[in-house]
Parts: sequence; C-alpha cells; structure tokens
Amino acid sequence: MSMTQEQKDQFTIDKGVALKNQSKGRLVLAHIYALNMYKIRAEIFTQEQLALLLQDESLKIIERMLLNGSMETAKTLIQSDTTGYFSSDEKIEILAFIDDPLAG
Repeated sequence: MSMTQEQKDQFTIDKGVALKNQSKGRLVLAHIYALNMYKIRAEIFTQEQLALLLQDESLKIIERMLLNGSMETAKTLIQSDTTGYFSSDEKIEILAFIDDPLAG
C-alpha cells in the first residue's frame, strides 16, 4: 500500500491511540475482574452463577470491545446492559474511568 507522508504520519498516530485505548481497556477488565472477585467473596454471586452470567453474548462483546480498544462502543454497551451483571453504581464507576483522560 502506497501512502503519502501525511497518511503515514496519521497511521502512526492512529496506532498510538489504539495501543493507549487497548491498555485502558485491559485496566477496565482488571477492575471488572476485581468486582467479580468481590461479588463472589461477598456471596452476591456464586462462582457458578457468575460463570453462567458471563456466557451472555453481550458481555462477551463488551469484553472484546475493551480488548480491542473500542472504548466508545464498550461504553455504549455497558450503559445499555440489561443482564444485571453491572449495578448502576458499577456502570457509573466504569464509565467514569473510561472517560478519565488520566486513567490508563
């Protein structure tokens, strides 16, 4: 593929943004993991209940978006999640983290 210098420069910038977003997405997943462990220890969910809930397709898509660095799509999916996986407070907390330019 033949690119102009301007296109090459933009390509490099876009890769940097992608890497930053993917890093932030992994931090969000670490936070969600910690929430899962809390829910198990607090007996909000059993390990089996959590495993069953995590089979939901929409939650799999959220995970994929976070791993890919597609933060806006992940935010939209988290906001509209109806599985009961995220409490309202958890949604607010996660969305605030994603929006925080200093986080990640």
